[in-house]
Amino acid sequence: MLISVPKIKEKQLLVELKNSGIKYAVVIGKVIRAEDHKIFIEE
Repeated sequence: MLISVPKIKEKQLLVELKNSGIKYAVVIGKVIRAEDHKIFIEE
């Protein structure tokens, strides 16, 4: 599931991803993936 989110800090994003169960988020043209409590940014 891909969603667009506002510009926020990565730590806040990770919490949101974990709480919502979402695995991917597009932030300013980048894909941020929450996996094993880490954030990966794919340009």
